[in-house]
Amino acid sequence: MTAFEINKPGFSSLFPSMSVSGLVTKPFTNALLIGIVRKYVGITEQH
Repeated sequence: MTAFEINKPGFSSLFPSMSVSGLVTKPFTNALLIGIVRKYVGITEQH
């Protein structure tokens, strides 16, 4: 999480050695953040 607004191309130009698959922009909901975390850890079921 950053304290400034940035997009994927901007991030990639600042940190070229880091791979970025996507960004979550603020403001975001808890549901959105949880959904993205679930996607990247491989959890597909909803509780």
